[in-house]
Amino acid sequence: MNLLPVCVLYTQDDELARRVGGYLYSVASVQHVSEPERLESSSRKLDPTLVFVDVRCPDSADLISRLKAQMPESLVTVLAVPRSEPALEAEGLGVYAVEDLKANRLRLHGLVDRAFSHLKLVRENRLLRQKSFDTGDRGQAPPAAPQAPGSSGLFQHQLMHRLFRHFDDINVMLDNVVEVVQSFARVTRVGIFARDFQSGRYCLKAGIKCFEDSWNLIVSPEDPLVQWLQFNAHLVSRESLAHIRDAQERVVLDQSLDMLGAELIVPLLARDRLLGWLFIGHRLTGVPFDEGHLEELMALAEHVSTSLENAQLYSENAVQKTFAETVLQSIPVGIVSVDSAAVIRWFNESAATILEYPGDQLLGQHAAKLGSQLSDMLTGAIAGKGEQELQEWVDPFTKRSIAVSTERLMSGDDCLGAVAVIKDLTRERLLTEKQEQLERAVFWTELASAMSHEVRNPLVAVSTFAQLLPERYSDEEFREQFSTLVEAEVARLNQMVDQIDSFANPPQVQQRPLNVEQVLKKASDLAVLRGPKTGLQIETSAEEGLEVIHGDELALTECLTHLLVNALESLHASDSPSVRISASSMDKAQGGGVVINIRDNGRGISGEIMEKIYSPFCTTKARGIGLGLPIARRTVTDHNGQLDVESSDHGTSVTMVLPQRRMEIGTPHDEAHISR
Repeated sequence: MNLLPVCVLYTQDDELARRVGGYLYSVASVQHVSEPERLESSSRKLDPTLVFVDVRCPDSADLISRLKAQMPESLVTVLAVPRSEPALEAEGLGVYAVEDLKANRLRLHGLVDRAFSHLKLVRENRLLRQKSFDTGDRGQAPPAAPQAPGSSGLFQHQLMHRLFRHFDDINVMLDNVVEVVQSFARVTRVGIFARDFQSGRYCLKAGIKCFEDSWNLIVSPEDPLVQWLQFNAHLVSRESLAHIRDAQERVVLDQSLDMLGAELIVPLLARDRLLGWLFIGHRLTGVPFDEGHLEELMALAEHVSTSLENAQLYSENAVQKTFAETVLQSIPVGIVSVDSAAVIRWFNESAATILEYPGDQLLGQHAAKLGSQLSDMLTGAIAGKGEQELQEWVDPFTKRSIAVSTERLMSGDDCLGAVAVIKDLTRERLLTEKQEQLERAVFWTELASAMSHEVRNPLVAVSTFAQLLPERYSDEEFREQFSTLVEAEVARLNQMVDQIDSFANPPQVQQRPLNVEQVLKKASDLAVLRGPKTGLQIETSAEEGLEVIHGDELALTECLTHLLVNALESLHASDSPSVRISASSMDKAQGGGVVINIRDNGRGISGEIMEKIYSPFCTTKARGIGLGLPIARRTVTDHNGQLDVESSDHGTSVTMVLPQRRMEIGTPHDEAHISR
């Protein structure tokens, strides 16, 4: 029952069995047997067939003689050491061929192809002789035994009773089918092959007195028997083989009946799909099946097909349901579902853990049992009151921080209910708090270090001049120097305090329509005034037809000015210094907006510094506390934009992306707030 012809290999050498099976994998299906009794039974079922015999097995000569006598049309091939005594003895018995135990793949392929071509002709001739005999004058066939009155109805009643009693278990249902058929049809053998809904292949699911080999058969959807039953959709019997015109089809069906030890094969069809087949052996009385029996078996097949289809669908749905429930129970997120009346219908274990409420006690209860906030979200989702956004709160009973989102469950235009997805944020919040504590500690340490360094230098200078003032007060030049130095150092301290205050308390973003080209020009002019006095001019360019975006002109100008000053300060070692700032439009497919790029050919940023350029107090300058880039990045973030920095030995490129969409005006960012 395979797309490939079947042969039998008798050997007790597992290595030889694996090698021969591997060599013949593409041309034949090899049944390996290691007991003489199994060899004879398997060969008789497939007769005529090709049999390989390993002469190293005990009593192999006697076994070959019996095979030749009992199955003269089968072909026996001996595997032996060339010209050895067992090989010569086998040749004397008239075997089909003697092959070397170490024969290669090509030699075995050629032998098998020739043997199966010969066996195909033998089977066709056998069927032709049978057809000739059936159509000849054989006299009138003996009358079939009369059917007991009411037996058919009793048969159907018993079958249907057993089918529906175990509808939820396919294996039990099929066991009942074969028992009823064997009992009421009084046959020697009954079996059912059924399709596995996962693999699509067919295997023996239930049987009485079936061959042992039949339980190991796996039949693919491409098998000739499957294709024939699917296409022809009618019962196969030995009596009807003679009426099949195609000789190759007759051979396939005859071999299938032999392999199963059957007289009948009844297809089980539902919705033009082959679910399997029922095969039946000889009647115990020896009397052949008459037309009435065959019609009753086809009617039986219809009942079994319907029940098998329903049972398979039930089983498949049960598997899918179990799988889905297992997945939902296993995920760490809590899930609660309610029906359209807000009655709780499903509650997974994670939800029970998060809410600290046994799920089985909540099933069938109103959503109000879950608390007012969660209940309001679920009822709001059922009522379709807008989108149910993610909400976070601390449960007053469990003290857990939870985040909840809800979704309305729809079937077409009908609302089936709602589902709530609950995430426990407690551990995440604890980790976040610990991280913030560490960040605050690092922040204050770095702030203290930066302040100590930046404040000490002006104070030392002022203190030195103050100590000399009493002695040199009459020196007018000294007094002027003292006044200038104090003013400069106080301004430096004020600038540092202003920078820290700007970082700690960023101003609220005031969004208005912006002319990006004007912002670039202002930032370039300011950078030239504030940066090194090298006389270098910044190259400015803007694409024509730039989109108007919304933003805070002052904040963006300061941001770009700081980035341009950094670029100018990096040029001190460049032979041909250059700083360029350009603006272009974003792709419309990405929502539109403006991309601003600042590029220099300075010394670049080292990899060590690159990893922490946005960290407060990270600076390579002799003077400064390293808050410029963090403030610039936050300004871009406040405009829903993005700031990217790329650097190498050949220079640095800073790209600022400002989307067109207008950001809602809200409270200032407090992400890097100094008091966090």
